[in-house]
Amino acid sequence: MTKAKLTQLIHIAKGQLGLDDDTYRAALLGAAGKTSCSQMSLPELNKVLEHFKKAGFKTKAKRRLSPKSSSTQLGEINKIRAIWITMHKQSFVRDGSETALDAYVNRMLNRAKVGANVSYHTQFLTLTQAIQVLEPLKKWHKREMLNHLKANNMQAYEAFNCLVSGQTYARPIPLSTVPHKSYPAVCNIFEISTNEINPLPRV
Repeated sequence: MTKAKLTQLIHIAKGQLGLDDDTYRAALLGAAGKTSCSQMSLPELNKVLEHFKKAGFKTKAKRRLSPKSSSTQLGEINKIRAIWITMHKQSFVRDGSETALDAYVNRMLNRAKVGANVSYHTQFLTLTQAIQVLEPLKKWHKREMLNHLKANNMQAYEAFNCLVSGQTYARPIPLSTVPHKSYPAVCNIFEISTNEINPLPRV
């Protein structure tokens, strides 16, 4: 550590310990035989700092920075947020806030845990944790979309690209076939069937 850094810490210690000038000078004299940091060598400054540490001075620990998120990790977290906000807009969840999402995340990650629960925040999920949240969330959203279509006795439609005209149409499909389709496919079917996107001409 440099003399400048040691001197800075000693001055911080003076303030933290509440020393007046006379007491401070006396402490310097007792620890290093000198009354001013500017007159001290590096070993003498270290002696003073150690003296103040024994008197109760605590240096602040280095801040631990959060590890940088990988693009894959951030991608999964962004998917979680996007689905949550979409579900709120579709009235499947009452609260679309980050606080409400954090509460859901905690339920998902703590449900199989024995003992005290751990507090999680969506922003700081690891990739493994994000996947553990994302997959159940997609299944929940899929169930809600299917239940909405069934409860409202709605005709299900999927996008159909006509090779002759080059246009995309909304083609009716049996509702019974929808549960067997992938999550992205069900999202598209729901959007088309409820006219959430620009309505497609129907065939």
